[in-house]
Amino acid sequence: MKHKNLREGFKVVTKLLANALKHNYNSDNDVVTILNYLFVTMDSPHFEQVIQQLIEQADSHQEVIMNIAQRLQEKGREEGIQQGMLQGEKQASINIAHTLLKNGVSIELVMESTGLSREELLSMQ
Repeated sequence: MKHKNLREGFKVVTKLLANALKHNYNSDNDVVTILNYLFVTMDSPHFEQVIQQLIEQADSHQEVIMNIAQRLQEKGREEGIQQGMLQGEKQASINIAHTLLKNGVSIELVMESTGLSREELLSMQ
């Protein structure tokens, strides 16, 4: 029930925002502020839906809305790439540590070489 109410709340907020944009109640800076707040407070499944509704319902400020959407998508993509790189680096360190430990290298040297903690290394053995 909570998720349904939340989804309905986003629909209402989106409709109100689109109505305000349609009647030019806001400057572009106001629109940017409102949209940034809205996107911060909602999860990704609603993101595309809200953008699409705003673009369809708001005759003015469409370019601003689309620019914000593109920037947020790019930011999300960059964060995803960064997270993937960090996970890859961690996995590479784990693989290297596993090989070093298997070949009898001391835990201290493996810790220094990989940056992994003693606990992480002990859990591999």
